[in-house]
Amino acid sequence: MANCENCGGLCCRALRLRYNMPEIKQRARQYPGSDASFAAKYFKRISVAKAIRINPQIIKMLPIHNYEGYFYECKLLNKKTGLCMEYQRRPDVCRNYPVDGETWWYTPNCALKSEAITNG
Repeated sequence: MANCENCGGLCCRALRLRYNMPEIKQRARQYPGSDASFAAKYFKRISVAKAIRINPQIIKMLPIHNYEGYFYECKLLNKKTGLCMEYQRRPDVCRNYPVDGETWWYTPNCALKSEAITNG
C-alpha cells in the first residue's frame, strides 16, 4: 500500500463524479449501503474553480471528460493530514484513484506514482 502522507491527500481533496447530488441521493435510496449511500452522506458539492484550486491536476482531467461531471469534497477527509478517517469504508471513487476511466492522474510527490514506476 502506498504512503499517502507524502502529499497530504491532495488527490482526495476534490473528487469528480458523473452524477449530481440529486442523482446520487436517488441511487442511494435504490441501493442502500452502496457507494452512492456513502457519497450522499459524506460528499459535498464544490465548484470547478474550487476543485482546481484544491488540486490543480483536475484541469488536465476536464477535456478528457468533455468538461462534464461534478466535483465534491468529502467530510471524512482529515483536513490537516489529508488522510481518510474511514479508510476501510471508502467508496470505489476513492479506492480506484488515481485512475479515472483509463487515465491515471498523479499529484506531485504521489506515492502511488513512485510505486507504479517501481513495480511497473
